[in-house]
Amino acid sequence: MHFSIIFLSLISLAVASTPVRHVTDAARIPDRYIIRASENTNLDALESEILSRPGATIFKRFEHRFFRGLSVVSRSESISSLSEIDGVDKAWQAGRVILDVPEISSTSRTTEDQPDVDEVPPASSYSIHSFTGVDKIHAGGNFGQGAKVAVIDTGIYYKHPALGGGYGPGFKVAGGYDLVGGGYPTAPINPDNDPYPETRDPQLYQNDHGTHVAGIIAGKSEWFTGVAPEATLLAYKVFGHTNAGDEEVFIDAFLKAYDDGADIISASIGSPGGFSDNAWATVASSLVDQGIVVIVAAGNNGRSGPFFTDTGASGKNVVAVGAIEAPHKPGDFHVTAKFRKDSGVMKEVIMPMMTNSNPALFSQANGFPIWSLARGFTACHELPSDLPNLEEVVVLVSQADCPYSTKVRNLSERNARYVLFYNDKKVLHPPDEFYPGIEQPFYSGIIEQSASDAIFRALENDHTVTVKMSRRHAEHPLNLVDPYGGKPTYFTNWGSLYDLDVKPSVAGYGGHIWSTAFDWPGQGDFVPNWKCFGGTSFATPYVAGVAALWISRYGGRDKHGPGFAKELANRIISSGRTVTWGLPVQDDDVENLYVPPTDALAPVTQIGSGLIDAWKVLTYTTSLNFETFALNDTAHFKPTHSLQIKNGGKEAVTYSFGHQPLTAYEARGPEGLFIAGYNQLKTIDLEVGVQLPANITIEPGEMATVNFTFTRPVYEDEFRMPCYSGKILVRSSIDEELSVPYFGVAFDLKEQFPLMFVPGTPVVESLGAISNYTFEWFDQNYTTPQLAVEMLYGTREFRFDFFESGWAENSWVYPPVVGKAGFIGSAVDIWEVLTRQSPSHRFKFPLTYYARSPTRAVEDFTSRFFAWQGELSDGSWIQPRTYVVRLAALKPFGNPAKGEDWDVWNAPEITVKYAESAE
Repeated sequence: MHFSIIFLSLISLAVASTPVRHVTDAARIPDRYIIRASENTNLDALESEILSRPGATIFKRFEHRFFRGLSVVSRSESISSLSEIDGVDKAWQAGRVILDVPEISSTSRTTEDQPDVDEVPPASSYSIHSFTGVDKIHAGGNFGQGAKVAVIDTGIYYKHPALGGGYGPGFKVAGGYDLVGGGYPTAPINPDNDPYPETRDPQLYQNDHGTHVAGIIAGKSEWFTGVAPEATLLAYKVFGHTNAGDEEVFIDAFLKAYDDGADIISASIGSPGGFSDNAWATVASSLVDQGIVVIVAAGNNGRSGPFFTDTGASGKNVVAVGAIEAPHKPGDFHVTAKFRKDSGVMKEVIMPMMTNSNPALFSQANGFPIWSLARGFTACHELPSDLPNLEEVVVLVSQADCPYSTKVRNLSERNARYVLFYNDKKVLHPPDEFYPGIEQPFYSGIIEQSASDAIFRALENDHTVTVKMSRRHAEHPLNLVDPYGGKPTYFTNWGSLYDLDVKPSVAGYGGHIWSTAFDWPGQGDFVPNWKCFGGTSFATPYVAGVAALWISRYGGRDKHGPGFAKELANRIISSGRTVTWGLPVQDDDVENLYVPPTDALAPVTQIGSGLIDAWKVLTYTTSLNFETFALNDTAHFKPTHSLQIKNGGKEAVTYSFGHQPLTAYEARGPEGLFIAGYNQLKTIDLEVGVQLPANITIEPGEMATVNFTFTRPVYEDEFRMPCYSGKILVRSSIDEELSVPYFGVAFDLKEQFPLMFVPGTPVVESLGAISNYTFEWFDQNYTTPQLAVEMLYGTREFRFDFFESGWAENSWVYPPVVGKAGFIGSAVDIWEVLTRQSPSHRFKFPLTYYARSPTRAVEDFTSRFFAWQGELSDGSWIQPRTYVVRLAALKPFGNPAKGEDWDVWNAPEITVKYAESAE
């Protein structure tokens, strides 16, 4: 006999009037939990206790001196029940991380047209090392030899010639492990000792992500040099045949990297987090304490604005890396422009170009003349009807003012097939390969503005300019100058953490980065290739490479002991160079678009201390030791912070101090409710006072501690959520300058979030205005009430509880215990059971470490949906009677034992009755 549950009074709740997009909880794994054992707990006894409980199994056992615990699978247990077991120190919901598919800027393809590389002067060869000081470190003979870098990712295609061509001792990729096998997660874990990527098309699943990361760290060919090309790589493959990875697997990989002797862990993975004590971040922080430098990508959701940091990057003393656009882009395709007047060839110029078009087909335009309507021609509007047919010319068009798709649509109306865009007003970005709605073949690339200026001067002087398109050797692109280079990318995640600790830490180049990759011909093994990707994923290995250079010169944890990892992290952070604020994303259709002043300085919450400076990291004799200068909010303001300075040189040095305020901004969006999206952030003037210490002289080998006392800034309208940051500058008499970033907010965080739920949510959305809801398992026509929730700010705990009829908020006791103080139990969310037709996708309340919803300026609909059919988190079913429903989110800095520290949705009482139905 099936049964249903009828909710007799849910109709009194609000019913959504418009459809809301369903946002799944991809960051959590249903019915799976990670528990950390207490220090003296017998792990065997704890495992036996858990296995004695109905239906409980063990997914993974952690028996490491830095993390002892279990991953538990159970339909009847919850975070609350597991936390109550003797010997359990902490319990977390197991997390799942979705690997960000990188922005693919350009892809090398094999062609027959590969002219002799001697055509291009060596000085034009692509490189970004001159902007970070890595080139000078290489010139001194340091290429990272002896450093061990663990790459936690999709595996490494070690057969690539630039990555050593093999695997094992003596090769560049000397070791590692495949922790999941090829079929996971749809098939059971099948680990082995070979971290080779899965043989699938990287265009469908980004399995060359880890290979690209590896090349940035240690790639080496005749024309390409990674940051630390002689470093040893250890590859830990944590993804199977999809881009979804499990938190337990990441933890296991981190612990294996420690056991295998890694000096550095580079992890370009993460999901929305913002709390420093999630399970993965906790392990990462523990390994830093043991001497491993842990470097993790900050994330690629920068368009959602502040307070959107990723999980692994949130760990204490973990270096969270933001991304900056590289000043040089890889021009792996080139245009030979011939300037003619009358019958004579006046000049022949080779210009680098980026393209996503098929180079062999693009080359069909060889010999065609260049045509343009005029300088500044954008093709953003319908073209004049009297223009000539553009089929057999190469059209020169500005990149500015509108999306590529608009330009292509208008140009195709005049039969244009070949287009050279030139970069004149924003970040240099190659056009797409395909455009929806454009049926005719269309091939396009982008050149730098200086090249277009030369073409226009020739055209204006009655020259004929013809072109020849060709592909160089793929690993030897030319430098394509980007005037936007050196500014933060639009996608780099903004901090801080939800408790206002300082993140990200520092930044590297992550926009349009050239490195090793591969293709799959459809059968057999991969073939080596080179590609251009964008993301904080690729800024992270650059920073890891700099750390490897330092270790190569000075030694790692074996030499310096466990404290060295934090010290090196501080060297990296204190080297950061200030850059200006990035421009808005021009293609965004965002109301109230705000363009910051051109001289605005990028705040700490966007790129940490700034762009890493390898020369400072490796050669400065001064070192700084500090905890993050987190000034917090007005209610928890921390005015005084200490800094320890060590003079590692051979002579006495005098130090002076300065203050560099960075651009302040309002974090509240223009509509007055949501946190602002990146394109809506408004810069403000906000004066921050700081009392600097007097100059101090430190003898060789000695250290001294100095204090800085900040004055809490005042902003007239705290509702706008003013945020400020800057850097304390430390200057020496030997011309060294380092800095320490700080961050604070000029408002009371808890006061600004009396509501955690977006007004209007939670809301019950039904399939129509009906008087009750009746539902059955796996009924595709279910009318289950759907609860839509949007969260304004991250919360440590989100609850969905049931209490006895008549229960009132003044009876709240934390943690609630079934059978006491009127508590009946917590709900089990089955939204994904219904939508995916899968009985395993169940999530038990309470949900912890719950990130805020994406900003509506970026996403049209950002609700997370929940559905409940009567099951409680202890595995029991609710009994027929009347109940009080309590949905509540803990406020920032809230005490869970205080009812007033929760934002509680005032739901009416509900009555539950069983209704039988035929089988």
